[in-house]
Amino acid sequence: MTRFLLVKSDVYELGEIIGQGAYGCVFKSRNVTTNETVAIKKMSILRTRDGLPPTVIREAALLKRVDKVDNDNLIKLKEVFTEQPSVDRQNIYFIFEYVERDLERYLKMHSPLDINQIRNFTQQLLTAVSVLHNHSIFHRDIKPQNILITNNGILKLADFGLAREYHEHKVFTTVVSYSIFLYVEPTIINSCISSS
Repeated sequence: MTRFLLVKSDVYELGEIIGQGAYGCVFKSRNVTTNETVAIKKMSILRTRDGLPPTVIREAALLKRVDKVDNDNLIKLKEVFTEQPSVDRQNIYFIFEYVERDLERYLKMHSPLDINQIRNFTQQLLTAVSVLHNHSIFHRDIKPQNILITNNGILKLADFGLAREYHEHKVFTTVVSYSIFLYVEPTIINSCISSS
């Protein structure tokens, strides 16, 4: 069972919003104790009497597993915490290393890429995916917005909200959202084709 650390949110100073999705916002933030710049994904979840939704628990558990993998091409999770819940909502905070930009922004600023950059980024992305698959994890949401790039050109795969753990003996089905179809991994397309 994944345990969430309950800490005071005043350890972190939320800054500007650098990303927004269906499940929350990502802020460029600062740890006021260490002055370290971090990225904070804040999810505001409707409370139920059953506690946190399984999707949040699954994402946190997978992120903790990914964090144990020693690979520079996977985003590093620093900690997860919750605030004292209000009457109907609970805030969950995922604290990550801060990375300067995503691939979508990078491509807008640096297009066209030369062949060496393309090879380098492709190799780094394939390394990240291979490491995940070797640890029985499918990312399932690879797209330019979920591929981050440091100022040093290190590519980092992020956003494990749709990721799933798999086992050789377990058969699973996948639903593909049309909104992300252009960036769906071949493993998902193949599983959809073979199950239809």
